[in-house]
Amino acid sequence: MCVPCGQTMDFYSHVLGELKLPESVKVLGLVEAMGEEVRGICLRCAEKDRDKPETTGKKEAAS
Repeated sequence: MCVPCGQTMDFYSHVLGELKLPESVKVLGLVEAMGEEVRGICLRCAEKDRDKPETTGKKEAAS
C-alpha cells in the first residue's frame, strides 16, 4: 500500500506464501484468514517527490 496516495497492489512472494500461523495465535480464537501487508511509496509518488524542488525546511534569517 502506498502511504501517500493509498494505492494498493497485490503481489505474490513464494517465501511469504509459506509462512505458518504461530501457535500463540490460538489464544485469540479461530483465525479464518492470514495476510501480509507492505507499506511504502509507489513508483508514481516516488517520481513526483523526486521532481519536487528541494527545500531545506529552514527559515532564512532576516538581515
